[in-house]
Amino acid sequence: MKYDYTQALMSDIEDFLVMNDINICNLNEEEYDNLYDELWDVNSITGNLSGYTTEEQAAEWIGQNLRLAFLAMLENGYDKIDLTRKNLATFIDTIIRTYLLSDALEKVKESKKDG
Repeated sequence: MKYDYTQALMSDIEDFLVMNDINICNLNEEEYDNLYDELWDVNSITGNLSGYTTEEQAAEWIGQNLRLAFLAMLENGYDKIDLTRKNLATFIDTIIRTYLLSDALEKVKESKKDG
């Protein structure tokens, strides 16, 4: 089964909201923007500090999502990457997660409104 980055992000965001007692539907625009900024640096959401997962697992997920990886890298200005870079797969995994963060956060907010 193909790894779904958006679903994984949504689940991680929902867990974060519960753990931190945050009702996303009650946030004003500034608070929402601050939440986004905070999530950007939460390792268990984006892997932005030290990687979300292992190098091997990240490589597997990226292999299942090559088109998404390519798009995320291009959209973030990574048209050239050193393929000898240490922890390349976790680096790309983080690029994908940060690329999808805004959309996943908005989907979580919408699901809470509807639910």
